[in-house]
Amino acid sequence: MQFVRCIVLLCILISAGCFTADAPPNAPTQVLIPAPPTFTPAPLLPTPTVPTQPAPADVVTPDMAFTPLPENLQALAQQISADLATALRIPASGIQVVRVEPAFWMTADLGCALESAAGQRTQGYRFILLAADQFYEYHSDSGTQFLRCAEIDPTAAATLAIGTLLQIDPIAAELVALAQRRLAQELDLPLRRIQLVDLRLVRWTDSSLGCPQPEQTYTPMQIDGYRIVLSVGERQYVFHTDFDRLIPCDAQDEQLPAP
Repeated sequence: MQFVRCIVLLCILISAGCFTADAPPNAPTQVLIPAPPTFTPAPLLPTPTVPTQPAPADVVTPDMAFTPLPENLQALAQQISADLATALRIPASGIQVVRVEPAFWMTADLGCALESAAGQRTQGYRFILLAADQFYEYHSDSGTQFLRCAEIDPTAAATLAIGTLLQIDPIAAELVALAQRRLAQELDLPLRRIQLVDLRLVRWTDSSLGCPQPEQTYTPMQIDGYRIVLSVGERQYVFHTDFDRLIPCDAQDEQLPAP
């Protein structure tokens, strides 16, 4: 009996060694995925704009046309134009009134220096007309009387020609302004120091615009343009142009077309 107990006890011990408690299943390991970095857009910087020098055609110029004559002077201007057209034997359409100025005349000849005696002070007008590239001067009273004066002296005519061309030709006016700005910048001077001395229409005979350079080849052609003369003190600066280009020209290089 004692032997049977020993056998049973031995079996129990062996059974206890063969069976172990079930281990709990491995818990899943949670992998922490780091949050992606927050995207911060870079600030948009303005694109720099490189300034360019304006070409003459790019610059908007004010209307340079003449101011219409007052109604009370239109009829008188037509009569004066017709008188000059008859004297020159040309159509009245070829005559342009370029300037009208109020004036007071102290002689009977309305200030035209026709060797007349002094007369009563007369209020009137001075008319400047342009016909066939020539200027003509008329004096009038405030009514219908007018007289054609003697020829305008060359200095006054040149001044009138420059002023008239600047008024009726916006391209010429802009090219003169461009030449003045360029010269003022090169010499580091105020713009008011740059004075216009001469301005004339020119028809150049080749692509050099009358200012050929050594070892350069130019194409013969007729090119309309201008000759601009500016001054700073006693020194003068010459520019030749077409309608787009502005070329500084030294006196030693300058070649003007035959008149």
